[in-house]
Parts: sequence; C-alpha cells; structure tokens
Amino acid sequence: MKILVTGCSGFSGSLIAKELSSYFDIYGIYRNEKSKYLRNLDNTSLKLFNLDLNKIHTLNKKIKEIDIVIHIGSTSPNNKINNQKLLDDNIQATTKLIDWSIKKKCKKFIFFSSMSAFGDVTAKVVNEKTPSINPDFYGLTKLIIEKILYENRTILPSVSIRLPGIIGPGSKRNWLS
Repeated sequence: MKILVTGCSGFSGSLIAKELSSYFDIYGIYRNEKSKYLRNLDNTSLKLFNLDLNKIHTLNKKIKEIDIVIHIGSTSPNNKINNQKLLDDNIQATTKLIDWSIKKKCKKFIFFSSMSAFGDVTAKVVNEKTPSINPDFYGLTKLIIEKILYENRTILPSVSIRLPGIIGPGSKRNWLS
C-alpha cells in the first residue's frame, strides 16, 4: 500500500509517517527543512519531498499511484500569519492536493481538520452533530476543506477528523501540553 503523508516536518505528521513507514510504502511531504521533527524520520524507509502543496503536480513522475492520502499539514494561525496566507496554504493548496488525489485514483483521503471548525462551542458534549458557531478564520478554512471533500465523496472517499490536539513528547499548541 502506498500512502502520502503531508506535514512531515510537524509534530503529528512526522510521528505518523514514521510509524506507518514500518508497514507501508510512505511518501512524505514537508515544508520546513529546519524542523526538529524531521529527525523523527531518520533511519526510516520513507521517501521525503520538500514541497509546497501548491506544486503537488510536480510529483506526478515520482509518484505514479497512491492508495491513501493523510493530509496533516496546514498553516496554523499566529500573529505573523495573515488571512491570505491561511487561504493560500489551507484552502488553495489542499484543493490542489484533493484534485491530485482524484487524478491518482486515490482510494481514501484522511483530513486532519481541527476543533477550531466548531468555533464557539456551547454544547456539553461535542460530536459530529455539534453546530459550528462563529469559527475564526482558521476554523473556516478547515470547514471549507471538509465541504470540498464532502462534495467529492463519490470519487474520493474521505474522513475529516476534528482533533482537539495531539499530545506526546514535544507537543505544543494544545491545552494538555
């Protein structure tokens, strides 16, 4: 099985790609070549590409077919990131990845969304039926991609996972860390 994992220079992407590389043919995409998390991928068999997802088509000759895409990579908001950057990285680039996956006849697309898609949570229990109320711009980018995947569900089966955070040694940007 051939699996493409995005976000390999991040905490989650590097750990998932490393684990899967023991069992499957893994292609990893990363942007930050100075990331400490790339060290997690030393001594693995995965094939890494330093690539902006807006240029995913450049991998056509290197990756002939793909069974599963696990899309973990995204740009997170901070005071140095503007809304245009979030649009370019999270919507435009992911849309290109979705189109590429369809052309490759990918069998499954797994999207790491975010609890930010819910916005202001007023419910006692959060589940897939919890309404999205006033999400921030980052949350909106996640909702838009979820909708695009839903609209393409007959040609690209997918699942969107709204994680509250991923924890482990070196994790950050979640309430448990």
